Amino acid sequence: MGNVLCINQSTIMECRTEAFLDACGNAGFHAVELRVPKLRETCYSAPQGTVEELLAKFDIRVVALNSIDDFALVPDNYLPVLEAELQQVGHLCRLVACDLVVAPAGRWFDGPMRFDEMIRRSAARLRLAAGVLADFGVSVGLEPIAFPEFTVKDLRSSNEIIDRCESKNVVLVADVYNLANGGTTPDEIKRYLSRVALVHINDAQDVPTDQRHVMYSRAFPGDGTLPVIEWINTCIAGGYTGPFSLELFDKAIWNLPPGEAAGKLFQKLTHFFAALPKPT
Repeated sequence: MGNVLCINQSTIMECRTEAFLDACGNAGFHAVELRVPKLRETCYSAPQGTVEELLAKFDIRVVALNSIDDFALVPDNYLPVLEAELQQVGHLCRLVACDLVVAPAGRWFDGPMRFDEMIRRSAARLRLAAGVLADFGVSVGLEPIAFPEFTVKDLRSSNEIIDRCESKNVVLVADVYNLANGGTTPDEIKRYLSRVALVHINDAQDVPTDQRHVMYSRAFPGDGTLPVIEWINTCIAGGYTGPFSLELFDKAIWNLPPGEAAGKLFQKLTHFFAALPKPT
C-alpha cells in the first residue's frame, strides 16, 4: 500500500516537540503532523537546529501543521491579527519543509449567522489564508467538524466554500470521526477525493452520537463503533494516495511516557493496516 502512515502530535500531547519527534522516530514513524503551538514553543526555547536535526536523523516528513484555529469568522477589524498569525505559520512551515496547514471550521463565538453569510465570510477568510501561505508554497486544508458549536460540518459545505474561495492552494482535510458524527457516509467521500490532501483516522467510543465530545469520545481505529475500514478502503479505492494520520485525544495515552506511547501506537497502527482487506 502506498499511503503514508502518520501520527498527529495531539495523540501524544503531553511532551515537547523534540521529545515527540524522538519518540516517533525511535518507534518507526517517518511522517508526523505537528501542532503549531508546540512547534512554536520549541523554536522559542530549544537550541538552534533542534527540530531540523531530529527530522533529518529519523528521516521524518512533516505532512501538515495543525492548525489555524477559528480563522473562518474573524471580524474585519481583526484581520491584521489573523494575517500576522498566517505569516508566522508560513515561516514555521518553511522551517520544517511542510506544505500543508490544517484549517478547522470556525466556531460560533458570537451566535449563528445566516448560512449564506457564513459561507461568504468563511470563503473570504480562506482566500486570505491561501494568499498569505501561497508565498511560502503552502496549501490550506479546510477541515469540517460535525459538532454543534462549529460552522461547517460536512464535505459538501466545505467544498462550496473552497469553490467560492477560488484559490488554487486550498484542499480538504477529512476526519473520519468528525464526518461520521455528522452523518456523512464512507460512500459520500468519493466525490470529493480529488480535493482531499489528508485523512485523519480515528474511531468513536460506544457513546450515543448526541453525547459525543469533539475530542474525548474518540477511539483507536477498529476499537470503536464506526466503519473505519470501509472509510479507509473507500479512499484507497477512489485513488487517494495521501497520508492517513492517527488523531486521538486520549488521556490514557497522554499519561504514558512518549516513547512507550509512540511504540505501542506504531505497532498497533501497522498491524491494523496490514490486516485491512483489500479494497474492491
